[in-house]
Amino acid sequence: MISGVENAEASAAIRRRAEECGAELLELKKVAQINNLHSKQGRYSFDLDLGQEHFARLVCPLLGKFQVNNTVAAVAGALRLRDEGFHISRRSILQGLGTAQWPGRLEPLFFHPLVLLDGGHNPGAARELATFIRLELPGRVVRLVYASMRDKAIKEISGSLFPLAEEIYLTHPEHPRAATPDEILAAIESRPSGLHIELDPVQALEKACAASSPDDVVLVVGSLFLVGAIKKAHREGKLHL
Repeated sequence: MISGVENAEASAAIRRRAEECGAELLELKKVAQINNLHSKQGRYSFDLDLGQEHFARLVCPLLGKFQVNNTVAAVAGALRLRDEGFHISRRSILQGLGTAQWPGRLEPLFFHPLVLLDGGHNPGAARELATFIRLELPGRVVRLVYASMRDKAIKEISGSLFPLAEEIYLTHPEHPRAATPDEILAAIESRPSGLHIELDPVQALEKACAASSPDDVVLVVGSLFLVGAIKKAHREGKLHL
């Protein structure tokens, strides 16, 4: 088991489960050293020391500082497999990192305005997205196109994201578990300013982009079903921005 978890409570739970399963546990916070961490438009490069291995200027093509820990975990996993006899070269590791993709996780769709798709539907993902907005988008106007399933932590997720947005477009992907805009509003503490309701996800995104300048940012967030609807419309040429 390879763990890049930093939260103390979660780390303790992982240690207990590893002991129950008799699994070897490698906690990266104890063995990995990261230096020279730099961000270029939200993509991070860094030097990594992991055991006897040193990697200089590793680059993760995925957006967000949280992807640094994921990158380290991937490298550690590849090295551990190599130790078990798999043929995995340093070159392969670097090629793998260079071509990594994560559809629907801070995935750029357009650039003027910048449209990012993020299917994060739990409080942890919302907190990471909020950190990304603060670190990488300072001074830029942000609009949210938001939807959620009924069984998600809408109050906590919206509490992380809504205060960071100039405008919020609530929408409703076609799915029986999808919360209506009224259900979303009933789940949160107060009605946000700059609120718009547009049931059709494609039209919600089109309206958010129409209200944006080329330097603004539109985040499509809260549900993989929402992200899927937007990606499908884009693929079929039904998204007009």
